[in-house]
Parts: sequence; C-alpha cells; structure tokens
Amino acid sequence: MPSQARLFQMPEEVIDAWRESLHRNDLDGSIDLWMDEDSITCILPGGKRLNGHAELREGLKKILEDHFLWLDPIQVIGHTGIGISFFDSTEAVRLEAEQIEPEFFLNFTYILVQGPMGWRIAHIHTSPAQEEHIQLPSTIHGFH
Repeated sequence: MPSQARLFQMPEEVIDAWRESLHRNDLDGSIDLWMDEDSITCILPGGKRLNGHAELREGLKKILEDHFLWLDPIQVIGHTGIGISFFDSTEAVRLEAEQIEPEFFLNFTYILVQGPMGWRIAHIHTSPAQEEHIQLPSTIHGFH
C-alpha cells in the first residue's frame, strides 16, 4: 500500500506530482499519489483496465521499464467540489529527453478524492487523441 507521506492541499498539485514522477521514472512516487483503497482503477490507452494497487504497480512498471514519460498538458478543464475533483486534459507524450515533437497525444480523465491525507488519485482514464482535433498553442515561446 502507498505510504502517502505528502499532504496535497490542491488537486492540481497531485496531477503535477504524477506527471513529474513519470518524468523521473519514479514508480514508487507515482503509486504513492493514489488513494489507499483497493477500488482504484486506471484505464490504459489500449483499453486495458488496471484494478487496485498490485495491478497498477505492475502496469506502470511495464510502461516505465522501457522509457521515461514526459506528459505536457495542452488543454485542461477541471471541476472541483467538496471532496472530489476531476480534470479532462489532452497531453502531448514524449518518450525521450531530447525529443521536441511529441510521439503522440493522449486524452486523460483524472478523478481525485480528498481524504485525511489530502487529495489522492482515485481513477485515471486514458485514450488516444486524434491529432486533427488538438489545438496546439500558437505562441512561440522563447527569449525576447
């Protein structure tokens, strides 16, 4: 079961920590962000369903053993109520540190629940995003 050492005050902090843990290839850190319940679920882009911590750990281990994941949010919509929050996002996925252009895009639905240890992930659903429907930022970022 997760150690849940950090108390997250805002649900967005958890999602940022999730992306950062994948970027660092930190399996334990990514698992620690989930609720300490066996009812947690994660749907992978191909449709495979991971139920509970054991399946989640094994599924993430397989994903992270091949490469790091950089998830860059492009579009995010979020809603937060008393004790529950969900976010819908489209994210660019890069697999290599030097990679500039994304390998592909994914749609994410994150559901978080607030409990005694602050906000934690209860469910993530991912599916492939159709590139023609993605609105990429039009602003070129750089030094002025």
